[in-house]
Amino acid sequence: MIRLLTFGSVGLQGLDGQPLAPVLAQPKRLALLIYLTVARPGESHRRDHLLPLFWPDLDDVRARDALNQALRFLRQWLGAETFTRPSAEEVGVDPTHFWCDAVRFQKALDAGRPDEALERRSHDPMRERKRLWPLIQKVWVTVGLTATALAQTRLQLVLAAAVFGLGFGNQYPAFVSHVLKFVDPARRGAAFGGILAAFDTGIGTGSIATGWMAQQLGFRAAFGVGALLSAFSIPYFLWAERRFLAGRGQAPPTGGRGDADSGPIA
Repeated sequence: MIRLLTFGSVGLQGLDGQPLAPVLAQPKRLALLIYLTVARPGESHRRDHLLPLFWPDLDDVRARDALNQALRFLRQWLGAETFTRPSAEEVGVDPTHFWCDAVRFQKALDAGRPDEALERRSHDPMRERKRLWPLIQKVWVTVGLTATALAQTRLQLVLAAAVFGLGFGNQYPAFVSHVLKFVDPARRGAAFGGILAAFDTGIGTGSIATGWMAQQLGFRAAFGVGALLSAFSIPYFLWAERRFLAGRGQAPPTGGRGDADSGPIA
């Protein structure tokens, strides 16, 4: 089912859960899709009512042409089954093929269930699943460090190092890609630079601290402390993710603004 997120930054996800970048890059056509979905959910809208809302400066012929092109574009990316057409002059969105957080929120309020409405507003099951990937890598790192600290034989040490390497090699790109999805495209370069600086600073200071600890207390103690810090970072990540990213939809990717009022679609 296609998912439209309107609370926070607007997000649009296809059947595979990936953002539909071409639609997100077309602001007027995206606005048309949101209006068809949120205004009178499940009902159709007359074309002569949509024309003055989205193309007030065009005459009737050019406005209808622009509307037809916009609908053709949306059907191309969302699928023809997503839209309903009760008559030649009406168009709507089929709620059985389309999920929207604002619609679910309003339905819960209309049913007299405000607690459920607030829960639906803040809950994004797709993001809950995506959050697992960086967490899995952090778990691998924690298990690898713990196993390294407890290893008694060479084989155990090699296996512990392999587990740690698997998690450490994947956790950085997993965390970066997870966070940058919520950053405005115009600021992603600065955000990535900040993450990179923090990562390198942590590597440097951590290496110095771990080296000193290994010299004073031994390698087992150094890896044990690393395992404890890694384990602590798991609930910290969950807290920070909810604290700073809760209620924010996935930021739209950069793209052209070829949302012309009329003319052929490229």
